Amino acid sequence: MVEPIQIDPWWLEFAERKIATATNLLNECDGTYGDVILILTGVLSAMAAKRWPERRIDAKRFIQLLIEFAPGTKTISVPRLCSYLVSCNMIIQARQIWDYPENDFQILQGPNIDINEESIANSLTTPISLKSIRKYSYASLLYNDLRCSYSHEYKIGHDAHAHRMSKSKNACISYVNIYKKPFPFIHFDLNWLANVVRKCASVMLEKQPDQSSVMPTEWWISGGEK
Repeated sequence: MVEPIQIDPWWLEFAERKIATATNLLNECDGTYGDVILILTGVLSAMAAKRWPERRIDAKRFIQLLIEFAPGTKTISVPRLCSYLVSCNMIIQARQIWDYPENDFQILQGPNIDINEESIANSLTTPISLKSIRKYSYASLLYNDLRCSYSHEYKIGHDAHAHRMSKSKNACISYVNIYKKPFPFIHFDLNWLANVVRKCASVMLEKQPDQSSVMPTEWWISGGEK
């Protein structure tokens, strides 16, 4: 029998300390985007490891944590998914999801273009696998393009960008074509990511002691239910 997770206010305090450290590093000590990413995604990894304390499941549990505790990260990055489809010569499917411009350098906001997996599935006359769609969720991209890339290579993923693409204070995810056509780079705003960390820590705090960390029958990123 799996022992229940004991949750206390330490998680939220821990997250806020790390967010403050990352903010000070960036604003007062010439820190970089990558430095902040390492700290904040490290906090997410710590929470995921506490929730599901097993070996060799780091990617699955990191993504699962976000899906369960910060459901906005289930959103699918339409430009990134379409880029993948075009690379697989699935141009018709890509066009059905997004009639992307060939030479447009405008800044795109995630909330104005990215959609949920159900909307994507409904747009297609020829289905693609749920696993393929979810690979381009915010949660998955956060793990692969930020957490893994910075942890193992200390550089951002190939299709992501470290520089803020929008001046809007409410920006969360943004895109812009910089030497990359026709699909733009994705940028994850640091304030948005800090709020994702807070949300996960807050839900960890709210979990009752009798709720155990039972392994999902199938992880969300592999096609399972939340």
